[in-house]
Amino acid sequence: FIAWGEGKTYAVVIGIDEYVKSSIPALRYAVADAKLFSQALQDVVHVPKENIFLMTSDSPEETAQPKLTNVAYRLGYLREKVTKEDTVIFYFAGHGLTMDGQSYLLTEEADNRNGAALKFSALRGSDLTDLLKVYGAKKAMVMLDACRNSPGKANNTLDDKFSKDMVNAGGIEQSATLFSCSVGERSWEWDEKKHGFFTYFLVEGLRQQAADTTGNVTLQNLSNYVSNATAESTGRLASAKQNPFMHYQGTGQQNWLL
Repeated sequence: FIAWGEGKTYAVVIGIDEYVKSSIPALRYAVADAKLFSQALQDVVHVPKENIFLMTSDSPEETAQPKLTNVAYRLGYLREKVTKEDTVIFYFAGHGLTMDGQSYLLTEEADNRNGAALKFSALRGSDLTDLLKVYGAKKAMVMLDACRNSPGKANNTLDDKFSKDMVNAGGIEQSATLFSCSVGERSWEWDEKKHGFFTYFLVEGLRQQAADTTGNVTLQNLSNYVSNATAESTGRLASAKQNPFMHYQGTGQQNWLL
């Protein structure tokens, strides 16, 4: 059973429930989602634990807290490790937004008072995709659960600018960005499961729910399963629209065995 690439697989996995700034609403299950996905990478995809860099807002270890400098360090660290046969995975569960024409993933200490403050306190989408380009990895996958529902907030839906900024990964042979919802939608949390709908079904898909008749889980089958299961469940249980989608660059996505 192979992992995501022919070489080694590395993953940066981030989940943020509590933000330093009170102006950024807390989430309930982003940390749980990151931990669930990290465990699935080990159990199902067989990524070695030492190749997974998990950062969560409840971590007692300073270096494992999802601050901008820690995230930037790990992404820079991988630049020295990754070869052309390797695969890089980036997973983020938390808030994302667009301000002053820039798209951001809000790291733990993000300051959203204005665009200037965000520039120095959150991860810009362009910086993330630029780093992925220089890795030289054969495959890269980005999974973004970044427009999660926030009670009382009506402006945190996925916008077109954000979705476009997060897929510019040219120079990589195969790259996929899986968004937890479509433009104009939010990503919803599931109280019964204590996870987000998107990540819950992402992991269920990896655990064979998205398998084909031969028992294999391919990238295309996983994307289809997550999209269909999430849309059906959020519509039925949350009376909400949430339609995950994938942006893919390269060839042979049907043969990308997960």
